[in-house]
Amino acid sequence: MKILLLFMAFMFFLTGLAYFYYPGLIVIINKWMRKIFFNDARVLYNRKKTGMIYVLVSLVVFYGAYTIKALPSDHSVKGGLYQAWCCYYQGEYAHAREISERVLQEDPENLVAMEQLMLVYFVQNDYRKADYYCTRILSKSPGNKRTKNMCATIQNKMKNAPKVSVNYFYSTIREIIS
Repeated sequence: MKILLLFMAFMFFLTGLAYFYYPGLIVIINKWMRKIFFNDARVLYNRKKTGMIYVLVSLVVFYGAYTIKALPSDHSVKGGLYQAWCCYYQGEYAHAREISERVLQEDPENLVAMEQLMLVYFVQNDYRKADYYCTRILSKSPGNKRTKNMCATIQNKMKNAPKVSVNYFYSTIREIIS
């Protein structure tokens, strides 16, 4: 698909240049496409406009081929990380966690996926798992200031988190049942 788009862009560009610099070639093209162009004088009169249109179309097609190449694949690690960040910022934390875990299965040393999981677990108030990924990141990248700040915040949250006892759960269940 990319090769076809690049070929089309190249052909449109050459056609646009022909309209600018080779009016004789325009007449030959016009004879070949007589059903579309009825009058040589009209074509020669509008040749600069038509040439500009072909050059612009070639640039648009070339840009389309370039963006297809530049987009991350859904099955690549970068594509997965991009999807995970999008899900995270949309508030779909469970989906972001699944995608980040899948990326970590493919690339166990990926610091970005670990950071994503740390943030997801932090937002979901699972401070133990957030701390686990925080320490993993700091063991691989000890100079990471953002992770150090996040680790301090996680440690603070773990200290200040209320201790929930098993009796609280039993009493809550009894209240619901009765």
